[in-house]
Order: sequence, then structure tokens, then C-alpha cells
Amino acid sequence: MNKEVPETARLRRETDGTQAGADRLIRRDKFTNYVVFVPFFLRDGATHLLFEKRSAEIRQGGEICFPGGAVETDPGETAEEAAVRETVEELGLPPEKIRLEGRLGVLATPWGSAVDLCFGTLDIADPGECRPQPGEVEKVFSIPLDYFRTHKPEEHYLRHEIRPEYTDKDGRTVRLPWRELGLPDRYSRPWGLRLYPAWFYRRDGETIWGMTADFIREILELLDNNPD
Repeated sequence: MNKEVPETARLRRETDGTQAGADRLIRRDKFTNYVVFVPFFLRDGATHLLFEKRSAEIRQGGEICFPGGAVETDPGETAEEAAVRETVEELGLPPEKIRLEGRLGVLATPWGSAVDLCFGTLDIADPGECRPQPGEVEKVFSIPLDYFRTHKPEEHYLRHEIRPEYTDKDGRTVRLPWRELGLPDRYSRPWGLRLYPAWFYRRDGETIWGMTADFIREILELLDNNPD
């Protein structure tokens, strides 16, 4: 039998744990790190999800989402800490009304973000108990979880394109030096990723899509494919 290679033994040790191995996000340092908190609560005996509508004054204004934001690197902040902080700030709830119960995984987006997905329970009976942050959250509302079980989302397709040149914030054109790097000339032109599905839920004049719809689908699959 071949002798064990010391590096493979060390790699086994390094990847033995819930945050490593198959669940690791390779080269996470290349991504911008965010966290999203999925807030559940009981309303009139039914399980609801609480949503925010972003203020028109901020980035991605007018869109529907769950609480969340960037994980602060200075000082170092865990995804769980960021999830609670962002929920407190955006919903205007005290920390004792927010019970973080776990993490569901990490979504690596085509545009370079790594999003940790956390979930938990709010100690509220109605969205009106929230005091959303003015200028960031236009309104909050809830939808019964069962609504998403009984209403199939619309499916459309998007494609992201990798471009070897772009205009930077100072208006200068930056190009990939493909020839100097010895790359084939096909890298002098844009190349595309595969088409991928985007899901859209409509309710009461609002559209839920993008990462938020992805998270809802993931939660339903976990709950419905693994019944008690």
C-alpha cells in the first residue's frame, strides 16, 4: 500500500466539520459576504413569513426581501450576529423578540455574493408590531407559508454574461490582457454562463422573486421532503 501523503492527511483534518468539507464555499474571499434572515411567526394559528419592501430611496428599491445585509468585517462579525443586527435595525424590534434558530446554507450568486441563509422566529402576533427603519424599509407584511405551497411560481430564464472589458468608476476602460496572458482569442469577447431559472410569486400587487424566491423554494423543499 502506498505511504500516506502528509498533505492529504492534513486536508482530511481541515475538512472534518460542519463548516468544511462538502459544505465549504471555495475561495469565499473572492465574494462579498451577506446574510439573510428568514423570519417565521404565528398569526391566528398559521405559520407566516415576514417580508420587507425596500424603500425606493435605496439600492434595489421597491423590491421584496427578507431582513439582511452585509456581514461586517471590522470588527469581525459572524453570520448569526449580522442576521440579528440587521433584523433589529430594519424591523425596529428589540433583540429579545428575535430567536435565531439555525442556518440553512450559503447561496453563491452569479454576481459575486456569498449569502448565508439564517432562519428563526419573531415573538410577534402581527407585522404591525414592527417599527421599520425609515428610508430603508417602506413597509412590512406577512404571507402564510401555505400560500407558497398552493401557488406555483412563474418561471422565466436569465443569463449572466462575463465581459473581458468594463468601464470603471472613473470612466476608464479596463480590459483583460488575454493576449499577454497567452489565452485563446475567444477570451477577447464576452462569454456567457448557462441560462438559469428565476421564479416569481405574485400576491396583492407585489412580486417576490430573485434570491427571496430561491430561499422560499429551498425552505419548502426541506420541509416537505423531510416530514416529521
